[in-house]
Amino acid sequence: MTPIYKRYKKIVFEETISKGAFAEVYKGRIFDTQNNVYRVAIKVLKKKWVDKKDLINRLEDEADLLAQLNHTNIISALGFTDIEERPAIVMEHIDGIDLKTLLKHVRLPSNLCFHIAARVAAALQSAYSHTLPDSQSPLAVIHRDIKPSNVMLTRNKNIKVLDFGASRFNHKARKGHTTVFTFGSPKYMSNERKKGDRGSHSSDIYSLGILLIELLSGKTLTQNPPNNQKKHDHFIKYLVNQISFQLPSPEWDQRARQLLMRMCAFWKNHRFTAKECVQILNAFAQHAKGEDTELFWKTKIEPILDRYQSKETAGLLTGKTILLAPKIQSPLQKNNTPSRPKISSNNQKDFLRTTHPPEPPSVEVFLQQEQPQHKNNTIQQTKNHPKSRPTQNKAPFTPKIENPTSNHSVQSQTNRQPEQETEKPTTKNLDTQNPINHWISMGISACITFSLLHLITYSGLALSGKLEIMFPSPKQSETEKVMEEVDEYQEFRVQIDIDPHYFSLLTFFDTDGDKIKRLTRKKSELSMVLPKGLYSIKAKDRQTKKTKKVLYQINSNTQIHCGAPDGEALICIDHNEDILLQFTKEE
Repeated sequence: MTPIYKRYKKIVFEETISKGAFAEVYKGRIFDTQNNVYRVAIKVLKKKWVDKKDLINRLEDEADLLAQLNHTNIISALGFTDIEERPAIVMEHIDGIDLKTLLKHVRLPSNLCFHIAARVAAALQSAYSHTLPDSQSPLAVIHRDIKPSNVMLTRNKNIKVLDFGASRFNHKARKGHTTVFTFGSPKYMSNERKKGDRGSHSSDIYSLGILLIELLSGKTLTQNPPNNQKKHDHFIKYLVNQISFQLPSPEWDQRARQLLMRMCAFWKNHRFTAKECVQILNAFAQHAKGEDTELFWKTKIEPILDRYQSKETAGLLTGKTILLAPKIQSPLQKNNTPSRPKISSNNQKDFLRTTHPPEPPSVEVFLQQEQPQHKNNTIQQTKNHPKSRPTQNKAPFTPKIENPTSNHSVQSQTNRQPEQETEKPTTKNLDTQNPINHWISMGISACITFSLLHLITYSGLALSGKLEIMFPSPKQSETEKVMEEVDEYQEFRVQIDIDPHYFSLLTFFDTDGDKIKRLTRKKSELSMVLPKGLYSIKAKDRQTKKTKKVLYQINSNTQIHCGAPDGEALICIDHNEDILLQFTKEE
């Protein structure tokens, strides 16, 4: 892409549009080389952050990314520059109002709520699957900060997703890699993001689900979703049950609840993808009741937009004219050599896998279409061991370094021996003339000495009647027995957690059938130490009173959770996401 200073010559700053934690956004005009004028928005890093290299890198990444993405629901950018030694992005100006401001003045109808969520999901899907011309893999863009203030409704009835400054994407030219700052709003963060996970496509879906709950309920969440799975699920279920979806029938309402529960699922691999959400949300938007969208936009949204825009705010750059000077081209803008997408390493497992359940059973949605099979592929990819993957970059061949005492040096010494033979033709000199004979003779002497010692030892043991010491029986030696016993009785910590809403008890048995521990509804969490070995686990369904039993091998520290992560299937899983036992509806 052509640098911005070659396409435009100056920027005139007008009023301030908004101010965030790291940057402030101005409205202004930009003049190209032909003196044509365009309305733009300029995002300028605040002065107190100009020495933070990571923030500058992220701002430049955002400019490069927005210049590459081309979607009607994603804000576009003209380029990256400096404004009075402060990094800045020059973006398209959006004549609109963000959802955070709008929701303070008006309640949106259900059909418009679903439409907005569908457009945001379409933007997330486009960014996640976007592939650069010089790459064969998608950028896999993760926004990481979906919230009402980053979604804008425009005057021409469009939806725009803003602020990709906290985003992650796979490209070798990406500069922002450090974790000095935590990006995102806790209220819209998924459980794994709150615990330090860097974010995934499903974490954006979680944020969109919380946003949709606020839109449909007409209320802003006053507290963050709990971090505990049981409390979290009850919290989301309570919020969803309070919503009046205004859909054609109770069956449609139930499917809408299923959609929100899956979007806001506690476990990240239980959530729908953006592609699936677009299909379902579009159907809801078409069938939900509410005012005509165009009429509502004209009578309710535009008057609020006019009042909001009439409040001009002055900033430090208001009224200034900045000439655009040459800047260093960003790595993403350099297309001289083909670039390869960054391949993330999976050598270290995600810390959430210690309590992460397996993929849930598919939830039947009302769409008469086959569900995409991406989940199985995704889970299979995450379970593949890194060693099974083809190596992308092999280490260059390194030639062997010759040993200084190799045959070359021996040969050079041999060539000089005749001069020494004429002076001292002794036996010692004959040995040094041929080192191979010298070592052979030493080896023969060692073998003879060892044989004599072995014969003497054998004779002594035979006379004393202790010959079995030299030739033990096939039974294990004492050392082997001790080592095996130590390994067998090595103790590991076992952490067990059962959800009393679904399981009435869980019991541990040893190999002899003796009961070790029994967990009931009154005592749902337990930490105990057990030796390595095979154990039986017996669980009882609280509702049906049915029980199931399974054998489980403990070879390391273990975490076991019994509950219903998706609200339907009752399962017990371990820290490796393996299902120990499962209750199905057919049983």
